[in-house]
Amino acid sequence: MTSPMKKILLPTDLSPVSAHALTYALPLAQRLKAEIQMLHVATKVPVDAGSPKTLPTTAADWAAQQPALAEYSEVPISYTETQGAEATDLILEACESEKPDMVVMGTRGSGGLRPGALGGVTISVIQNSEVPVLAVPDSAHYKPIKHIAYATDFNNESFNVVKTLIAFSRLLDARLTCVHVRGEHEYWDRVKRMYYEQLYSLDQVTPSLDLAILHGDNVLHSIQEFARTHEVDLMAMLNRRRDLIDSLYGHSLTREAVLHCRMPLLAFHNQVQH
Repeated sequence: MTSPMKKILLPTDLSPVSAHALTYALPLAQRLKAEIQMLHVATKVPVDAGSPKTLPTTAADWAAQQPALAEYSEVPISYTETQGAEATDLILEACESEKPDMVVMGTRGSGGLRPGALGGVTISVIQNSEVPVLAVPDSAHYKPIKHIAYATDFNNESFNVVKTLIAFSRLLDARLTCVHVRGEHEYWDRVKRMYYEQLYSLDQVTPSLDLAILHGDNVLHSIQEFARTHEVDLMAMLNRRRDLIDSLYGHSLTREAVLHCRMPLLAFHNQVQH
């Protein structure tokens, strides 16, 4: 099967947070048979990764110091240097010019987001990028992705993401569960039937695809509890540019997930093509 993700962009500020993201990007690239483009994002805001006298100054020098790199020497890696005032703008410009299929970024999570550091701009990139972004918390310990949970409200935009995730999960030999937190007046038996009918019509249903309807007042807490009790390795969400009042699954939920989730989060833009 042809991989839907052949090029991975890995922005780095040469910090431990970026190094942790690299530990996810390398095995993922190996499994997807993808290349990694490492983008050194140098801004006016300094990183806090040790003494300036001992810090590497280029992405290639920094990568050479990462133990994980030696384990995945067969993964093609290229290096690019860029400099400017705003890290988010530099990364979005690279997405536009290099056309990656995925961006992998590290984040410190709640309480650890400094303005300018890559952990702090991950949310901004998710909100503005049309490329899927994999946010890797520095507290997450790497393990192979065998179960993906996708938070969905079963609309057409979400359906497009599911098709991409089905192909993605097949390549990883992973299970995919579409998870919805049910509202009080929703008739989800009918919606689930229609959803399966759409998948069947496209020959997309596989034994590794499942649907889960949850009940709870707190959407993120309900999804996180499902992830904890069902051994989920990767959470996926659709990022939408809507007001919080207008959308239960808007980018505010994605932002909270990036801030508080202890597992990697794959965020899709609302214009995923199929």
